[in-house]
Amino acid sequence: MAIKTAPNGKSEKKTQATVKKPTQEIIKAKMMTRIQVKCDAGFGNTLNIRGQGADLSWGKGIPLKNIKNDEWLFETDKTFLEIEFKILLNDLSYETGQNHLIRHGNYLQYHPKF
Repeated sequence: MAIKTAPNGKSEKKTQATVKKPTQEIIKAKMMTRIQVKCDAGFGNTLNIRGQGADLSWGKGIPLKNIKNDEWLFETDKTFLEIEFKILLNDLSYETGQNHLIRHGNYLQYHPKF
């Protein structure tokens, strides 16, 4: 324990606190990456994601979770630097435009155009 003199002339006691570093499991749990897609895909249709990073592939899509009539969700706790991706209707038709990028631990919400 160290004693320090404060600007007002009084002494202050300084204690050294121990800081525990979080385990990798806690870090991963807190670093969920989420992509929320706003799209009315129509009854019986699905939205899929293809790409590179976080176990994604350009060869086969992963289905998004339908959370509302016009909202779909992809989330992962995988560790990666960046995902490059596109959304597909029924894992057949790619959305138009450029590929999207998202960094680990971020959240993205958007409306794809098909």
